[in-house]
Amino acid sequence: MRFGNHVITADANAVTDVDLDQTAITCCDGVVVLLCCPACRALWLHCDPHGHSWVDLTTTPRKLDRPRVDKCPSCGKGLHFDAGLATFLPSRSEVFAADLARYLVT
Repeated sequence: MRFGNHVITADANAVTDVDLDQTAITCCDGVVVLLCCPACRALWLHCDPHGHSWVDLTTTPRKLDRPRVDKCPSCGKGLHFDAGLATFLPSRSEVFAADLARYLVT
């Protein structure tokens, strides 16, 4: 088991909230996690528990991009968070492949 502050996962390669630089994103008093679409593997930032999302990660986001994402911003597949966020966590290799390592704590 791998424990983040807000997400628990059995996947040792998953990126959780403790792997992210929480000071890189300005949101609210929530915790930011990277999420990944199970269908197309697109990544976006998500503020838990408020559900704010940033889908354009080409620059470091400083403000809310859109409210809770209920469909993948890339492929449009419906997302169901009933089982929790652990299902949607990307691996470290996916974060590096998407050129988003700047969000990781070194």
